Amino acid sequence: MPRAIERFSMRDFQDACLRDAGLSLDQKDPEAKLFRDFIAGSAVGGTDLVRLTVRGYYKERIVRLLTSTVKQLATAHGEIAAPTIRTFRSRLDHVTAELGSARDDLERLRRLEDPRSRSRDPERFLETIYLQGLIATKVGEIRAFEEQKLTLEEQLSPGRTYSTAIIDRVRFPPRPVSPHVVRNVVVTGFATLLLFLVVVLFFEVFLIRPDAVEEPRRVPGLADSSSP
Repeated sequence: MPRAIERFSMRDFQDACLRDAGLSLDQKDPEAKLFRDFIAGSAVGGTDLVRLTVRGYYKERIVRLLTSTVKQLATAHGEIAAPTIRTFRSRLDHVTAELGSARDDLERLRRLEDPRSRSRDPERFLETIYLQGLIATKVGEIRAFEEQKLTLEEQLSPGRTYSTAIIDRVRFPPRPVSPHVVRNVVVTGFATLLLFLVVVLFFEVFLIRPDAVEEPRRVPGLADSSSP
């Protein structure tokens, strides 16, 4: 499960998803960049399920991206599991053939068994004991082959080798995650106010005209305090 989630961040995997969805792979393309930056997966506790999240500008393209992502993940999982599945199937074919051969051998041994052995005939006693030993051994082999066959069939059952697929409908949030209209309005308002204050301060400090500065006037009849 962790390896499947890590695959979402691989560039080659992302390129394959975008290509399959018919979208641009250009790094400067806003839709491709949005997909690369926000694709994420999280494990659903106690299950083999993964919750996949992507972002896009249009719902139809988001569905295409999700479908393409699951398709590429299924392809990757199939390639990883293929050697193991081939090995299990080969073993199952071998065990099935051995089981059939062992059952045929048991049938022949039982046909050789002399009904007179039940009468404890001394002349056939040793032969009967030996034959019964062979039958018991063959029965044990058959049981072992049957257990191996059941184990391999369980490993190859759909519950163990099921393909990766979407099992739930695509869900969209009630409101777009972006843009945040209220936040953007507040930020824009503060930025505008800050710009206004900067402009006012600039005018007050740097653009005061020299002729607007009044020289101090001497009042007639008053002596200068610095005169002797």
